[in-house]
Amino acid sequence: HYAFPTTFKVQVTEYQVFGYYVTEEDHYPILENGEVVESQVASDQLASTYLIVRFSDRDLVRQFVKQMGKVSASIKEEIETVDLTPSKVTKDLVTLTMKDGTKVLVPISQIKRKLPYYHQIRKLVEDGSVIDMEAGIYSYNSETMATLAQEKKEKEQEEKSMKTEEGEESEESSTESEQSVAPLEGQETLPTE
Repeated sequence: HYAFPTTFKVQVTEYQVFGYYVTEEDHYPILENGEVVESQVASDQLASTYLIVRFSDRDLVRQFVKQMGKVSASIKEEIETVDLTPSKVTKDLVTLTMKDGTKVLVPISQIKRKLPYYHQIRKLVEDGSVIDMEAGIYSYNSETMATLAQEKKEKEQEEKSMKTEEGEESEESSTESEQSVAPLEGQETLPTE
């Protein structure tokens, strides 16, 4: 007969909570290994401050947590929310909203390379500015953002009205060309063979 040992050694690694994936009222812990825990946490059990992640793509959440692992704690502590805001060219672009209202646009794949420059840039910009790290590193204030958004809206409306006018012009020109093909009174048309 063989007797099994009566004691087992088990090593358990407990992962700390990195932040919370938030949907409306529900909070799901995101562990420091990038995994999202399926059971929600009651609001009265949440820490007084925590990182809010508002996108659910599990692969991107894992990449985000991994990239943030290379960023200093002083920068991590300043981030309030993270939203996925992809552009035409950057599918993994996120907007980090800092506790002071500053917004940082940065691709998840570039966080460990670009976000360490945040404090240096932050000293140079006013509160409520946007620091754009998508392609290079730029900053602009909310007033500039509003102006750019208004200009973009006006340009789009202008393009729409031009397309509408072009459509009307092409209808007019097709009507004119149809009229010019019609035989004039007193003229004979040759039969087509």
